[in-house]
Amino acid sequence: MKKYLIGLVLIILVFFISCEIKEGYLYSDKNTSDIPTPKIDANNSIVSLVQSSVVKTVSNHTYASIKVMVDEAIRLAGGFEGIVKLGDTVVLKPNIITTIYGWQWPNGTKIPAGAPDAATPTAPNGIVTDWRVVQAVAENVRAIIGAKGTAGAGRILVMESSGKGVTSTQFENVGYKLSNLTAVDEILTLDAVGGAYWTNPNPAALPNDILKIQLTNPIFNTPFNQSDYGGNPTSPTYTSYDGQGNYFVSKQMYNADVLICIPVLKLHTTAGTTGAIKNISIGASPPRIYGNSANDIGRNFRIPHAESNGIHKWIADYYSVMPADFVVMEALQGVDQGPLPPAGDATAIKGMNSMLASRDGLAIDVVLSNIIKVDYTKVGHLVYLTSRGKVGTKQDKELTVHGYPKDIIVIGNTTVHDLRSGIDFNGSITTGLGGSISSTRLSNQQLAKPTITITSAEFNQEKLNLDLSLSANAVKVDIYVDNEFFKSVNKDFNEISIDASGIDSGSRNITVYAFTNYMAYEEASVTVTK
Repeated sequence: MKKYLIGLVLIILVFFISCEIKEGYLYSDKNTSDIPTPKIDANNSIVSLVQSSVVKTVSNHTYASIKVMVDEAIRLAGGFEGIVKLGDTVVLKPNIITTIYGWQWPNGTKIPAGAPDAATPTAPNGIVTDWRVVQAVAENVRAIIGAKGTAGAGRILVMESSGKGVTSTQFENVGYKLSNLTAVDEILTLDAVGGAYWTNPNPAALPNDILKIQLTNPIFNTPFNQSDYGGNPTSPTYTSYDGQGNYFVSKQMYNADVLICIPVLKLHTTAGTTGAIKNISIGASPPRIYGNSANDIGRNFRIPHAESNGIHKWIADYYSVMPADFVVMEALQGVDQGPLPPAGDATAIKGMNSMLASRDGLAIDVVLSNIIKVDYTKVGHLVYLTSRGKVGTKQDKELTVHGYPKDIIVIGNTTVHDLRSGIDFNGSITTGLGGSISSTRLSNQQLAKPTITITSAEFNQEKLNLDLSLSANAVKVDIYVDNEFFKSVNKDFNEISIDASGIDSGSRNITVYAFTNYMAYEEASVTVTK
Protein backbone atom coordinates (compact mmCIF):
# COMPACT_ATOMS: atom_id res chain seq x y z
CA MET A 1 0.00 0.00 0.00
CA LYS A 2 2.85 2.37 0.88
CA LYS A 3 4.55 1.73 -2.50
CA TYR A 4 1.23 2.39 -4.25
CA LEU A 5 0.80 5.76 -2.50
CA ILE A 6 4.37 6.80 -3.32
CA GLY A 7 3.81 5.90 -6.98
CA LEU A 8 0.56 7.83 -7.05
CA VAL A 9 2.24 10.92 -5.58
CA LEU A 10 5.02 10.69 -8.16
CA ILE A 11 2.49 10.49 -11.01
CA ILE A 12 0.68 13.57 -9.69
CA LEU A 13 3.95 15.47 -9.33
CA VAL A 14 5.01 14.60 -12.89
CA PHE A 15 1.64 15.77 -14.18
CA PHE A 16 1.88 19.13 -12.47
CA ILE A 17 5.48 19.64 -13.51
CA SER A 18 4.47 19.09 -17.14
CA CYS A 19 1.66 21.64 -16.88
CA GLU A 20 1.68 25.40 -16.74
CA ILE A 21 -0.71 28.06 -15.51
CA LYS A 22 -1.29 30.83 -18.03
CA GLU A 23 -4.30 33.09 -18.57
CA GLY A 24 -5.85 31.47 -15.52
CA TYR A 25 -5.96 27.96 -16.95
CA LEU A 26 -4.20 24.80 -15.91
CA TYR A 27 -3.44 23.04 -19.16
CA SER A 28 -1.54 19.95 -20.16
CA ASP A 29 0.92 19.47 -22.98
CA LYS A 30 -1.76 18.12 -25.31
CA ASN A 31 -4.45 20.63 -26.25
CA THR A 32 -6.70 23.40 -25.01
CA SER A 33 -9.96 21.46 -24.97
CA ASP A 34 -10.21 21.85 -21.20
CA ILE A 35 -10.59 25.62 -21.59
CA PRO A 36 -14.28 26.57 -21.61
CA THR A 37 -15.61 29.13 -24.05
CA PRO A 38 -16.07 32.33 -22.02
CA LYS A 39 -19.35 34.20 -21.97
CA ILE A 40 -18.92 37.96 -22.15
CA ASP A 41 -21.12 40.99 -22.71
CA ALA A 42 -21.18 43.46 -25.61
CA ASN A 43 -18.69 45.73 -23.85
CA ASN A 44 -15.81 43.38 -24.67
CA SER A 45 -14.33 41.45 -27.58
CA ILE A 46 -12.66 38.06 -27.28
CA VAL A 47 -9.44 37.23 -29.11
CA SER A 48 -8.34 33.62 -28.79
CA LEU A 49 -4.63 32.84 -28.76
CA VAL A 50 -3.67 29.17 -29.10
CA GLN A 51 -0.09 27.97 -29.25
CA SER A 52 0.73 24.39 -30.22
CA SER A 53 2.24 22.51 -27.32
CA VAL A 54 2.53 19.23 -29.23
CA VAL A 55 4.33 20.21 -32.47
CA LYS A 56 7.34 22.24 -31.39
CA THR A 57 8.95 22.80 -34.82
CA VAL A 58 6.65 24.76 -37.12
CA SER A 59 7.75 22.98 -40.29
CA ASN A 60 6.67 19.65 -38.75
CA HIS A 61 3.00 20.59 -38.68
CA THR A 62 0.56 18.34 -40.49
CA TYR A 63 -2.94 19.17 -41.56
CA ALA A 64 -4.25 17.36 -38.49
CA SER A 65 -2.12 19.38 -36.06
CA ILE A 66 -3.03 22.66 -37.79
CA LYS A 67 -6.72 21.81 -37.72
CA VAL A 68 -6.58 21.19 -33.96
CA MET A 69 -5.24 24.73 -33.50
CA VAL A 70 -7.77 26.29 -35.88
CA ASP A 71 -10.69 24.44 -34.28
CA GLU A 72 -9.66 25.54 -30.80
CA ALA A 73 -9.04 29.15 -31.83
CA ILE A 74 -12.47 29.36 -33.46
CA ARG A 75 -14.21 27.75 -30.49
CA LEU A 76 -12.56 29.97 -27.89
CA ALA A 77 -13.40 33.09 -29.91
CA GLY A 78 -17.10 32.23 -29.67
CA GLY A 79 -17.40 30.00 -32.71
CA PHE A 80 -19.53 30.62 -35.78
CA GLU A 81 -22.83 30.44 -33.92
CA GLY A 82 -25.04 33.35 -34.93
CA ILE A 83 -22.69 34.20 -37.81
CA VAL A 84 -22.86 31.21 -40.17
CA LYS A 85 -26.05 29.27 -40.82
CA LEU A 86 -27.34 26.48 -43.03
CA GLY A 87 -27.37 27.39 -46.73
CA ASP A 88 -25.11 30.47 -46.42
CA THR A 89 -22.63 31.61 -49.03
CA VAL A 90 -19.35 32.16 -47.20
CA VAL A 91 -16.31 33.92 -48.64
CA LEU A 92 -12.87 33.09 -47.24
CA LYS A 93 -10.28 35.84 -47.85
CA PRO A 94 -6.69 34.60 -47.32
CA ASN A 95 -3.50 36.61 -47.85
CA ILE A 96 -1.60 35.50 -50.95
CA ILE A 97 0.47 38.63 -51.41
CA THR A 98 2.94 37.23 -53.97
CA THR A 99 5.28 34.32 -54.68
CA ILE A 100 7.65 36.29 -56.90
CA TYR A 101 10.26 37.77 -54.61
CA GLY A 102 13.52 36.10 -53.51
CA TRP A 103 12.50 34.91 -50.10
CA GLN A 104 14.64 32.81 -47.81
CA TRP A 105 12.49 30.13 -46.23
CA PRO A 106 13.14 28.61 -42.81
CA ASN A 107 14.18 25.35 -44.46
CA GLY A 108 16.95 27.13 -46.38
CA THR A 109 15.34 27.14 -49.82
CA LYS A 110 15.88 30.45 -51.57
CA ILE A 111 13.78 31.64 -54.51
CA PRO A 112 15.82 33.75 -56.95
CA ALA A 113 14.91 37.43 -56.77
CA GLY A 114 12.65 38.39 -59.64
CA ALA A 115 11.82 34.83 -60.66
CA PRO A 116 8.34 35.12 -62.20
CA ASP A 117 5.70 33.32 -60.12
CA ALA A 118 8.29 31.01 -58.61
CA ALA A 119 6.90 27.98 -56.79
CA THR A 120 7.19 28.07 -53.01
CA PRO A 121 7.37 25.45 -50.27
CA THR A 122 4.05 24.43 -48.72
CA ALA A 123 5.47 24.59 -45.20
CA PRO A 124 4.22 27.56 -43.15
CA ASN A 125 6.20 30.58 -44.28
CA GLY A 126 4.48 33.52 -42.60
CA ILE A 127 4.14 35.44 -45.86
CA VAL A 128 1.12 33.78 -47.45
CA THR A 129 -1.70 32.00 -45.62
CA ASP A 130 -1.00 28.27 -45.45
CA TRP A 131 -3.70 26.49 -47.46
CA ARG A 132 -4.14 24.01 -44.64
CA VAL A 133 -5.41 26.80 -42.39
CA VAL A 134 -7.96 27.74 -45.06
CA GLN A 135 -9.08 24.12 -45.40
CA ALA A 136 -9.47 23.83 -41.62
CA VAL A 137 -11.62 26.97 -41.51
CA ALA A 138 -13.64 25.72 -44.48
CA GLU A 139 -14.34 22.41 -42.74
CA ASN A 140 -15.70 24.30 -39.71
CA VAL A 141 -17.93 26.31 -42.02
CA ARG A 142 -19.02 23.25 -43.99
CA ALA A 143 -20.24 21.55 -40.82
CA ILE A 144 -22.80 24.36 -40.47
CA ILE A 145 -23.82 25.28 -44.01
CA GLY A 146 -24.49 21.70 -45.12
CA ALA A 147 -22.60 18.94 -46.87
CA LYS A 148 -21.02 19.96 -50.15
CA GLY A 149 -23.29 19.26 -53.12
CA THR A 150 -26.39 18.38 -51.10
CA ALA A 151 -29.75 20.08 -51.53
CA GLY A 152 -30.00 23.31 -49.53
CA ALA A 153 -26.32 23.36 -48.64
CA GLY A 154 -24.39 26.59 -48.70
CA ARG A 155 -21.29 27.44 -50.72
CA ILE A 156 -17.73 28.33 -49.76
CA LEU A 157 -15.73 30.62 -52.03
CA VAL A 158 -12.05 31.45 -51.65
CA MET A 159 -11.51 34.94 -53.09
CA GLU A 160 -8.24 36.86 -53.37
CA SER A 161 -6.07 39.08 -55.53
CA SER A 162 -2.37 39.04 -54.81
CA GLY A 163 0.01 41.98 -54.99
CA LYS A 164 2.09 40.89 -57.97
CA GLY A 165 1.94 38.54 -60.95
CA VAL A 166 -1.16 36.47 -61.69
CA THR A 167 -3.17 35.38 -58.70
CA SER A 168 -4.37 32.10 -60.21
CA THR A 169 -0.75 31.06 -60.83
CA GLN A 170 0.21 31.99 -57.32
CA PHE A 171 -2.73 30.05 -55.92
CA GLU A 172 -1.28 26.99 -57.63
CA ASN A 173 2.22 27.77 -56.33
CA VAL A 174 1.12 27.59 -52.70
CA GLY A 175 -1.30 24.68 -52.92
CA TYR A 176 -4.59 26.52 -53.39
CA LYS A 177 -6.42 23.95 -55.49
CA LEU A 178 -9.66 22.07 -55.00
CA SER A 179 -7.84 18.78 -54.49
CA ASN A 180 -6.43 20.34 -51.28
CA LEU A 181 -9.33 22.63 -50.37
CA THR A 182 -11.91 19.86 -50.50
CA ALA A 183 -14.50 21.72 -48.40
CA VAL A 184 -14.43 24.70 -50.82
CA ASP A 185 -16.72 25.05 -53.84
CA GLU A 186 -14.72 27.56 -55.89
CA ILE A 187 -11.35 29.33 -55.82
CA LEU A 188 -11.76 32.73 -57.44
CA THR A 189 -9.49 35.68 -58.15
CA LEU A 190 -10.41 39.35 -58.11
CA ASP A 191 -7.90 40.11 -60.87
CA ALA A 192 -10.47 40.65 -63.64
CA VAL A 193 -13.41 41.85 -61.54
CA GLY A 194 -14.57 45.16 -63.00
CA GLY A 195 -13.79 44.33 -66.63
CA ALA A 196 -11.18 46.34 -68.51
CA TYR A 197 -8.67 48.41 -66.53
CA TRP A 198 -10.47 51.55 -65.40
CA THR A 199 -9.40 54.91 -66.78
CA ASN A 200 -12.60 56.64 -65.66
CA PRO A 201 -13.15 56.74 -61.89
CA ASN A 202 -16.91 57.25 -62.29
CA PRO A 203 -18.22 55.30 -65.28
CA ALA A 204 -21.75 55.95 -66.47
CA ALA A 205 -22.66 52.30 -65.86
CA LEU A 206 -20.96 49.96 -63.42
CA PRO A 207 -19.88 46.49 -64.53
CA ASN A 208 -22.30 43.89 -63.21
CA ASP A 209 -19.70 42.45 -60.84
CA ILE A 210 -18.95 45.76 -59.06
CA LEU A 211 -20.85 47.74 -56.44
CA LYS A 212 -20.25 51.35 -55.43
CA ILE A 213 -20.84 51.76 -51.71
CA GLN A 214 -20.95 55.13 -50.01
CA LEU A 215 -19.58 55.30 -46.49
CA THR A 216 -21.15 57.76 -44.08
CA ASN A 217 -18.62 60.13 -42.49
CA PRO A 218 -15.53 58.91 -44.37
CA ILE A 219 -12.14 59.68 -42.88
CA PHE A 220 -10.32 59.65 -46.20
CA ASN A 221 -12.10 62.42 -48.07
CA THR A 222 -9.57 64.06 -50.40
CA PRO A 223 -9.31 63.09 -54.08
CA PHE A 224 -5.76 62.25 -55.10
CA ASN A 225 -3.77 61.07 -58.08
CA GLN A 226 -0.39 59.45 -58.53
CA SER A 227 1.50 62.69 -58.95
CA ASP A 228 0.27 63.70 -55.48
CA TYR A 229 2.16 60.94 -53.71
CA GLY A 230 5.07 59.87 -55.85
CA GLY A 231 3.39 57.10 -57.78
CA ASN A 232 4.85 55.44 -60.84
CA PRO A 233 5.30 58.31 -63.34
CA THR A 234 4.87 55.91 -66.28
CA SER A 235 1.34 55.05 -65.17
CA PRO A 236 -1.54 57.31 -66.21
CA THR A 237 -2.61 59.97 -63.73
CA TYR A 238 -5.82 58.71 -62.18
CA THR A 239 -8.15 60.12 -59.58
CA SER A 240 -9.10 56.90 -57.85
CA TYR A 241 -11.38 58.42 -55.24
CA ASP A 242 -14.09 61.07 -55.49
CA GLY A 243 -13.80 62.55 -52.01
CA GLN A 244 -17.40 61.64 -51.18
CA GLY A 245 -16.88 58.34 -49.38
CA ASN A 246 -17.61 56.15 -52.42
CA TYR A 247 -15.71 52.88 -52.62
CA PHE A 248 -15.88 50.11 -55.22
CA VAL A 249 -16.15 46.51 -54.06
CA SER A 250 -16.61 43.08 -55.58
CA LYS A 251 -20.36 42.42 -55.67
CA GLN A 252 -19.85 38.72 -55.05
CA MET A 253 -17.73 39.32 -51.97
CA TYR A 254 -19.90 42.12 -50.58
CA ASN A 255 -23.17 40.22 -51.10
CA ALA A 256 -21.92 37.01 -49.49
CA ASP A 257 -23.74 36.07 -46.31
CA VAL A 258 -20.47 35.84 -44.38
CA LEU A 259 -16.94 37.14 -44.95
CA ILE A 260 -14.18 35.35 -43.04
CA CYS A 261 -10.73 36.91 -43.16
CA ILE A 262 -7.70 34.58 -42.87
CA PRO A 263 -4.58 36.78 -42.73
CA VAL A 264 -1.02 36.15 -41.57
CA LEU A 265 0.62 37.81 -38.57
CA LYS A 266 3.07 40.33 -40.05
CA LEU A 267 4.74 43.66 -39.51
CA HIS A 268 4.33 46.20 -42.35
CA THR A 269 6.97 48.83 -42.99
CA THR A 270 4.51 51.56 -44.02
CA ALA A 271 1.26 50.54 -42.33
CA GLY A 272 2.82 49.29 -39.07
CA THR A 273 0.83 46.07 -39.08
CA THR A 274 -0.81 43.99 -41.76
CA GLY A 275 -3.47 41.72 -40.36
CA ALA A 276 -7.21 41.34 -40.73
CA ILE A 277 -8.05 44.93 -41.63
CA LYS A 278 -5.40 45.56 -44.26
CA ASN A 279 -5.97 42.10 -45.75
CA ILE A 280 -9.42 43.31 -46.77
CA SER A 281 -8.81 47.01 -47.33
CA ILE A 282 -5.96 46.46 -49.79
CA GLY A 283 -6.21 42.78 -50.73
CA ALA A 284 -9.96 42.83 -51.48
CA SER A 285 -9.89 46.04 -53.52
CA PRO A 286 -10.43 45.08 -57.19
CA PRO A 287 -7.17 45.64 -59.14
CA ARG A 288 -9.00 46.59 -62.35
CA ILE A 289 -10.07 49.70 -60.43
CA TYR A 290 -7.31 50.22 -57.88
CA GLY A 291 -4.39 48.38 -59.53
CA ASN A 292 -1.21 50.07 -60.70
CA SER A 293 -1.82 49.39 -64.38
CA ALA A 294 -3.52 47.00 -66.78
CA ASN A 295 -0.53 44.66 -66.36
CA ASP A 296 0.25 45.23 -62.68
CA ILE A 297 -2.31 44.18 -60.06
CA GLY A 298 -0.37 45.84 -57.22
CA ARG A 299 -2.34 48.55 -55.43
CA ASN A 300 0.56 50.62 -54.11
CA PHE A 301 0.16 53.47 -56.63
CA ARG A 302 -3.59 54.03 -56.93
CA ILE A 303 -4.14 53.45 -53.23
CA PRO A 304 -1.88 55.66 -51.10
CA HIS A 305 0.90 53.75 -49.41
CA ALA A 306 2.36 56.41 -47.15
CA GLU A 307 0.94 57.65 -43.85
CA SER A 308 1.36 61.26 -44.98
CA ASN A 309 -0.85 60.60 -47.98
CA GLY A 310 -3.61 58.79 -46.20
CA ILE A 311 -2.89 55.04 -46.22
CA HIS A 312 -4.38 54.62 -42.76
CA LYS A 313 -7.48 56.63 -43.58
CA TRP A 314 -8.04 54.60 -46.72
CA ILE A 315 -7.61 51.31 -44.87
CA ALA A 316 -10.01 52.36 -42.10
CA ASP A 317 -12.65 53.49 -44.59
CA TYR A 318 -12.52 50.47 -46.87
CA TYR A 319 -12.75 48.09 -43.91
CA SER A 320 -15.71 50.09 -42.60
CA VAL A 321 -17.45 49.46 -45.92
CA MET A 322 -16.81 45.70 -45.96
CA PRO A 323 -15.64 44.33 -42.59
CA ALA A 324 -14.94 40.71 -41.72
CA ASP A 325 -17.61 38.82 -39.81
CA PHE A 326 -14.92 36.57 -38.34
CA VAL A 327 -11.12 36.40 -38.43
CA VAL A 328 -8.77 33.44 -38.14
CA MET A 329 -5.17 34.70 -38.10
CA GLU A 330 -2.35 32.34 -38.95
CA ALA A 331 0.64 32.94 -36.70
CA LEU A 332 2.60 29.77 -37.37
CA GLN A 333 5.44 31.95 -38.61
CA GLY A 334 5.39 35.67 -37.89
CA VAL A 335 7.14 38.03 -40.29
CA ASP A 336 9.32 40.96 -39.26
CA GLN A 337 10.42 43.57 -41.84
CA GLY A 338 7.20 42.76 -43.73
CA PRO A 339 4.97 42.40 -45.56
CA LEU A 340 7.77 40.63 -47.46
CA PRO A 341 11.06 39.86 -45.71
CA PRO A 342 14.20 40.98 -47.50
CA ALA A 343 15.43 38.37 -49.97
CA GLY A 344 17.70 35.88 -48.28
CA ASP A 345 17.01 37.13 -44.73
CA ALA A 346 15.81 34.11 -42.78
CA THR A 347 15.98 36.10 -39.50
CA ALA A 348 12.82 37.98 -40.54
CA ILE A 349 10.81 34.76 -40.11
CA LYS A 350 9.77 34.36 -36.47
CA GLY A 351 8.50 31.03 -35.20
CA MET A 352 5.29 31.82 -33.32
CA ASN A 353 3.60 28.40 -33.67
CA SER A 354 0.22 29.96 -32.87
CA MET A 355 -3.27 30.68 -34.14
CA LEU A 356 -5.60 33.55 -33.28
CA ALA A 357 -9.30 34.12 -33.91
CA SER A 358 -11.94 36.73 -33.17
CA ARG A 359 -15.31 38.08 -34.22
CA ASP A 360 -13.70 41.53 -34.09
CA GLY A 361 -11.14 42.41 -36.77
CA LEU A 362 -10.00 45.52 -34.92
CA ALA A 363 -9.47 43.72 -31.62
CA ILE A 364 -7.41 40.96 -33.22
CA ASP A 365 -5.24 43.53 -35.03
CA VAL A 366 -4.62 45.37 -31.75
CA VAL A 367 -3.49 42.04 -30.27
CA LEU A 368 -1.30 41.48 -33.36
CA SER A 369 0.25 44.91 -32.88
CA ASN A 370 1.11 44.14 -29.28
CA ILE A 371 2.59 40.76 -30.20
CA ILE A 372 4.98 42.28 -32.75
CA LYS A 373 5.85 45.16 -30.40
CA VAL A 374 4.30 47.96 -32.45
CA ASP A 375 2.52 50.73 -30.56
CA TYR A 376 -1.12 50.32 -31.61
CA THR A 377 -1.80 53.98 -30.71
CA LYS A 378 0.54 54.99 -33.56
CA VAL A 379 -1.05 52.68 -36.16
CA GLY A 380 -3.45 55.08 -37.80
CA HIS A 381 -6.10 52.71 -39.13
CA LEU A 382 -6.44 51.10 -35.70
CA VAL A 383 -6.90 54.52 -34.10
CA TYR A 384 -9.45 55.67 -36.69
CA LEU A 385 -11.52 52.49 -36.41
CA THR A 386 -11.44 52.68 -32.62
CA SER A 387 -12.93 56.15 -32.85
CA ARG A 388 -15.58 54.93 -35.31
CA GLY A 389 -16.67 52.13 -33.00
CA LYS A 390 -18.95 50.44 -35.52
CA VAL A 391 -18.29 49.16 -39.04
CA GLY A 392 -20.34 47.78 -41.89
CA THR A 393 -22.62 49.28 -44.51
CA LYS A 394 -25.11 46.46 -44.97
CA GLN A 395 -28.58 47.09 -43.64
CA ASP A 396 -29.04 45.66 -40.12
CA LYS A 397 -25.48 44.32 -40.08
CA GLU A 398 -23.41 46.91 -38.26
CA LEU A 399 -20.57 45.38 -36.26
CA THR A 400 -19.17 46.79 -33.02
CA VAL A 401 -15.37 46.89 -32.87
CA HIS A 402 -13.10 47.42 -29.88
CA GLY A 403 -9.65 48.99 -30.16
CA TYR A 404 -8.82 49.67 -26.52
CA PRO A 405 -7.01 46.79 -24.78
CA LYS A 406 -9.11 47.39 -21.65
CA ASP A 407 -12.07 46.10 -23.70
CA ILE A 408 -10.26 43.09 -25.22
CA ILE A 409 -10.10 39.69 -23.50
CA VAL A 410 -7.41 37.30 -24.70
CA ILE A 411 -8.27 33.65 -24.06
CA GLY A 412 -6.01 30.68 -24.70
CA ASN A 413 -3.06 28.67 -23.47
CA THR A 414 -0.54 31.50 -23.71
CA THR A 415 -0.57 35.27 -23.36
CA VAL A 416 0.48 38.14 -25.59
CA HIS A 417 3.25 38.98 -23.13
CA ASP A 418 4.58 35.42 -23.00
CA LEU A 419 4.35 34.86 -26.75
CA ARG A 420 6.35 37.95 -27.66
CA SER A 421 8.96 37.48 -24.94
CA GLY A 422 12.27 36.41 -26.40
CA ILE A 423 11.21 37.14 -29.99
CA ASP A 424 13.01 40.14 -31.43
CA PHE A 425 10.53 42.04 -33.60
CA ASN A 426 12.50 45.12 -34.60
CA GLY A 427 11.79 45.62 -38.32
CA SER A 428 11.78 49.18 -39.58
CA ILE A 429 8.56 51.18 -39.84
CA THR A 430 8.68 54.31 -41.97
CA THR A 431 6.45 56.40 -39.72
CA GLY A 432 4.03 56.35 -36.85
CA LEU A 433 0.81 58.32 -36.55
CA GLY A 434 1.81 61.71 -35.18
CA GLY A 435 5.27 60.51 -34.20
CA SER A 436 8.71 59.41 -35.27
CA ILE A 437 9.84 55.95 -36.35
CA SER A 438 11.32 55.18 -32.94
CA SER A 439 8.09 56.09 -31.15
CA THR A 440 6.23 53.42 -33.08
CA ARG A 441 8.19 50.58 -31.45
CA LEU A 442 7.22 49.54 -27.94
CA SER A 443 9.76 50.68 -25.37
CA ASN A 444 10.89 48.68 -22.36
CA GLN A 445 8.78 50.99 -20.21
CA GLN A 446 5.68 50.22 -22.29
CA LEU A 447 6.42 46.50 -22.10
CA ALA A 448 6.79 46.61 -18.30
CA LYS A 449 4.49 44.47 -16.18
CA PRO A 450 1.98 46.00 -13.77
CA THR A 451 1.80 45.16 -10.08
CA ILE A 452 -1.27 43.85 -8.28
CA THR A 453 -2.26 43.09 -4.71
CA ILE A 454 -5.62 41.72 -3.59
CA THR A 455 -6.24 43.78 -0.45
CA SER A 456 -9.56 42.09 0.35
CA ALA A 457 -11.83 39.43 -1.14
CA GLU A 458 -15.13 38.05 0.12
CA PHE A 459 -18.43 36.55 -0.91
CA ASN A 460 -21.29 38.56 0.51
CA GLN A 461 -24.49 36.64 -0.16
CA GLU A 462 -24.60 36.48 -3.98
CA LYS A 463 -21.84 39.05 -4.60
CA LEU A 464 -18.09 38.64 -5.00
CA ASN A 465 -16.45 41.75 -3.57
CA LEU A 466 -12.82 42.56 -4.34
CA ASP A 467 -10.54 45.42 -3.43
CA LEU A 468 -7.36 45.64 -5.49
CA SER A 469 -4.21 47.71 -5.31
CA LEU A 470 -2.76 48.22 -8.80
CA SER A 471 0.13 50.09 -10.33
CA ALA A 472 -0.67 53.11 -12.48
CA ASN A 473 -0.02 51.25 -15.74
CA ALA A 474 -2.81 48.69 -15.11
CA VAL A 475 -5.92 49.37 -17.21
CA LYS A 476 -8.04 46.30 -16.57
CA VAL A 477 -8.27 43.06 -14.64
CA ASP A 478 -9.59 39.67 -15.68
CA ILE A 479 -11.03 37.66 -12.81
CA TYR A 480 -11.03 33.85 -12.80
CA VAL A 481 -12.82 31.53 -10.40
CA ASP A 482 -11.33 28.06 -10.10
CA ASN A 483 -9.30 28.64 -13.28
CA GLU A 484 -12.30 29.66 -15.40
CA PHE A 485 -12.82 33.14 -16.78
CA PHE A 486 -15.45 34.99 -14.74
CA LYS A 487 -15.39 38.73 -15.39
CA SER A 488 -13.33 41.55 -16.91
CA VAL A 489 -13.30 44.88 -15.08
CA ASN A 490 -11.69 48.12 -16.28
CA LYS A 491 -12.60 50.66 -13.59
CA ASP A 492 -13.17 51.15 -9.86
CA PHE A 493 -10.63 48.50 -8.91
CA ASN A 494 -10.88 49.27 -5.20
CA GLU A 495 -14.60 48.50 -5.00
CA ILE A 496 -15.39 45.63 -7.38
CA SER A 497 -18.73 43.94 -6.71
CA ILE A 498 -19.85 41.20 -9.10
CA ASP A 499 -22.90 38.97 -9.27
CA ALA A 500 -21.73 35.57 -8.05
CA SER A 501 -25.07 33.77 -7.99
CA GLY A 502 -23.79 31.24 -10.52
CA ILE A 503 -20.90 30.16 -8.31
CA ASP A 504 -21.43 27.09 -6.11
CA SER A 505 -20.85 27.23 -2.39
CA GLY A 506 -17.53 26.12 -0.99
CA SER A 507 -13.89 27.10 -1.10
CA ARG A 508 -13.03 28.96 -4.32
CA ASN A 509 -9.72 30.00 -5.82
CA ILE A 510 -9.88 33.58 -7.11
CA THR A 511 -7.13 34.62 -9.53
CA VAL A 512 -6.94 38.19 -10.77
CA TYR A 513 -4.81 39.16 -13.75
CA ALA A 514 -3.89 42.82 -14.16
CA PHE A 515 -3.11 44.02 -17.70
CA THR A 516 -1.51 47.12 -19.17
CA ASN A 517 -2.42 48.87 -22.42
CA TYR A 518 0.29 46.77 -24.08
CA MET A 519 -0.98 43.50 -22.61
CA ALA A 520 1.81 42.87 -20.13
CA TYR A 521 0.32 41.18 -17.06
CA GLU A 522 0.81 40.17 -13.46
CA GLU A 523 -1.39 37.96 -11.31
CA ALA A 524 -2.49 37.49 -7.72
CA SER A 525 -4.57 34.73 -6.13
CA VAL A 526 -6.59 34.21 -2.98
CA THR A 527 -8.85 31.48 -1.61
CA VAL A 528 -12.33 32.58 -0.54
CA THR A 529 -15.21 30.55 0.87
CA LYS A 530 -18.74 31.15 -0.34
